[in-house]
Amino acid sequence: MRFLLNFSIFTSLTLAGLSFFPAIAVAQCAPDEQDPVIIIDDGDGDTGIASAALARPAASSVCLQSGRAAAILGDQPDLLTRRDMRNVGDLATQGGTDDGGFGGPIWANISGRRAELNDNTLDTATVSIGGDVWSNDSTIIGIMLQGDTAEQDGVTTNSFEATGYMAGIYGIYQVTDFTFDGRIMAGQSENDVIDGGDRTDGVESTRWLATLQISSQRELAGGTWFLPRVSLGWLEDTMDAYTIGTDDIEEQIVSYGQADIGANVLVPVNFGGTDGNVILGASGIFAFGEDADSQVPPDLRGRVDLGLELFGSETWSVSGKVFADGFGDEDYVSAGADLGVMIWF
Repeated sequence: MRFLLNFSIFTSLTLAGLSFFPAIAVAQCAPDEQDPVIIIDDGDGDTGIASAALARPAASSVCLQSGRAAAILGDQPDLLTRRDMRNVGDLATQGGTDDGGFGGPIWANISGRRAELNDNTLDTATVSIGGDVWSNDSTIIGIMLQGDTAEQDGVTTNSFEATGYMAGIYGIYQVTDFTFDGRIMAGQSENDVIDGGDRTDGVESTRWLATLQISSQRELAGGTWFLPRVSLGWLEDTMDAYTIGTDDIEEQIVSYGQADIGANVLVPVNFGGTDGNVILGASGIFAFGEDADSQVPPDLRGRVDLGLELFGSETWSVSGKVFADGFGDEDYVSAGADLGVMIWF
């Protein structure tokens, strides 16, 4: 009964999360310096400069896919911060209990961000839910489901509305002072294409994602923890061919990777008898892959995080943070927020 109640809570949170953030406007890509440019009026008095090639739906399809890939990779929930951080340095789980079945904990995460790239705007939201299903002294295995929604409305005449999901497994393995964690997920997205007075609904795209992170833990004075990390992520998105108006658009494949090197510092705090940590984070991010050079910022950029996590007795924990991304890149700036909840049972 308690499991069903907890599952209902997280299912409601996941469904609500898809409508928690405003409509997602996926920005057009940056124009190539060698491409001819055109001035486009969107009909509302706003004008913008875009590559002439970007006025074609095929080019904008790649912009949607690559921008969405960058946002999904950047907003993946950190598996280790979804642990019970009162036990920093140890694997904390109830997965694989002696009585069998689902052992917990279950967790949910909602992330949203707004980005600007060359005067274009990108708003995104990602909702994740997962839980540990098996564990021993050094290993945790879990399952997770992720939903995302997107709506492109750039300065060109074509735009997209899209809703997608991915599902998969994650694993955490600890040896001495190092922890390895990763996930593999796959899923689909339904994309509606609008080009002036023409519309094509239900264009399907399939995608898969893989990430790997190596981290460590060092306890400092006063109960403060230093958590350095290195992570890699890869997402591949294939959109089916479609016809819009008189244009036949070929299949579009986007491959995008992202590397992150950084660290979090956890400073212990207490609010009205509730223990927790202030989260201070900083990292350097580098995009790579075939579509990183032309569709999203390929240069090294910086990100900072500020957050708070609180622990309620031994049954729940909640964390929230805000972040700013794009330091050192003159064309790209992004900011967003993240909310995580975990229930033990």
